[in-house]
Amino acid sequence: MARFGEHVSAASWDSVIFDVPGARSLQRVPMLDPLRGTKEHIGALLDESGDARSLLDRLSEPGR
Repeated sequence: MARFGEHVSAASWDSVIFDVPGARSLQRVPMLDPLRGTKEHIGALLDESGDARSLLDRLSEPGR
């Protein structure tokens, strides 16, 4: 929320919904397993994503 909060339109225990400029619709990121969202699991991904758009692009890469 600190880094991408301006693009988060909603958040709950099971998902985060982004409203990113240029996207055709809201982007939902499911959070089905809260134990997989730790810094150990996604810290590098967050560090390497300069904005919400790049974060969503990286999350949609095969194998993620």
